[in-house]
Amino acid sequence: MALLALLPACGFSSGTTPRDSGPGGDDDAPIDASYCFGTFAPVCFPAMPSGTFAFGGNREIDTDNPQSCDQTHNKTAAYCVLVAGTLTIPMASVLRAHGSKPLVLISATGTFNLSGTIDVSSSSKPAGTKGAGADPSGACTTGVTEATMNSGGYGGSFESKGGDGKVVEGAAGIAGGTIATFPNGLRGGCPGGLGAGTSGGAGGSGGGAVVIFAPEIQLNGVINASGAAGHGGGAQKCGGGGGGSGGMIVLDTVAITVGVSGSSLFANGGGGGQGGDGKTGGEGADGGESTGPNVDPVGGNNTVNAGGKGAGGAFGVVNREGDTAVTTAGATGGGGGGGGGAGFIHAAVPVGVLVAPPSRTIP
Repeated sequence: MALLALLPACGFSSGTTPRDSGPGGDDDAPIDASYCFGTFAPVCFPAMPSGTFAFGGNREIDTDNPQSCDQTHNKTAAYCVLVAGTLTIPMASVLRAHGSKPLVLISATGTFNLSGTIDVSSSSKPAGTKGAGADPSGACTTGVTEATMNSGGYGGSFESKGGDGKVVEGAAGIAGGTIATFPNGLRGGCPGGLGAGTSGGAGGSGGGAVVIFAPEIQLNGVINASGAAGHGGGAQKCGGGGGGSGGMIVLDTVAITVGVSGSSLFANGGGGGQGGDGKTGGEGADGGESTGPNVDPVGGNNTVNAGGKGAGGAFGVVNREGDTAVTTAGATGGGGGGGGGAGFIHAAVPVGVLVAPPSRTIP
């Protein structure tokens, strides 16, 4: 990337030793950490960042590709970092990031101006599209029970509980517990569970993760870290997949200003997939996905075909939890998947900016 040419990187906390922020902690890469940035998931450099960079047009970042990310900091194993003296995402520009590492954006000495869109969300179309840092390994299986006997999969949990899959026979998919406090380190959301049965629907991925470090952030755009929808079951009796939870958004700065109306941050869960039906044309429908802070993605519910009488659960924008899959499956239909729970957001934004779920304090 042209951005990397700007990287010789001042810190908001020069000369400090940051806390270990989980995977990829302080001792990942031994460097002269003289210039450190941020109080959450801090990143340190041996030199001061300089220059300016604007992400014009549509940009796709693969956070697992070393050529797409700065390699001079101490968290190369954990995060994909893009850094310059001043960073800007202009109006009508979209920066999308996918891959296993969360995205870190650092505007070292100047205002970070977001007038366009940062998208670290996951999507069910095409299948398996994961936002940056989604579905972290080993972080999403505690307390989870897989669906059995053609029941629907559980919705992924993060800031709030994912919805239960619909019981058809045997045990339903049970969602993992709510995480009560802000996680110690930047990470994405959790996936929904697989629907039970021969052709059960795949669960949706959780939303990705992004943190912005800057002395000031001018917020005139959108950040989306929402989870993917669960997939519908195949054309036989089987469960639908659960929706993925929302991811994580952190604005680590001392000042946020808003220049225009319509700015928003959202990390909502995805809707659960519909169960499959054994009748002709019985494929279950995929769930829906969030397109805005207060947009409630619906559960899959194909009323045209016979497929899957157990409709998937939606994401509840009021209580921020994933809904349990609704309706009773017919004799030949599988259960729907539960909706995904909400993600985490920390951003002390001014009145007028839509934030869903509400901003949480970092302990």
